[in-house]
Amino acid sequence: MIDVSTAITPLATTVDSVTLRRADYEKLLEVWADAADLADHQQIAGDTTAGRRTAVPWELASRILDGDHPVRVWREHRGLSVCELARLANMTHGYVSDIERHRKKGSLAAMQKLAKALNITIDGLLE
Repeated sequence: MIDVSTAITPLATTVDSVTLRRADYEKLLEVWADAADLADHQQIAGDTTAGRRTAVPWELASRILDGDHPVRVWREHRGLSVCELARLANMTHGYVSDIERHRKKGSLAAMQKLAKALNITIDGLLE
């Protein structure tokens, strides 16, 4: 957090401008960035609480970033086998397996079915 207890004193002012010391200008930029971060955090927290956004556990995000397919990561997180997920999504287990192993991309319709079966938005499955 930025210390804003010290006053910022303009060096000069006109009707259209204010001249500040560079240190004061940089302090204002940091305070503005902190305020924007706080507003973003509050928005995300509110959306998560209201069910408009799903928080992704770090363990899952880390696996996806390391190259595991999001379908596999979410399936395992939900405690489903490939066959169970395929049944829930009304797909063949071979097709789901091929998607998880990066052998097939998976059509948009397939990814929508998988997202619904995993109870997440489709964005959570896109690589």
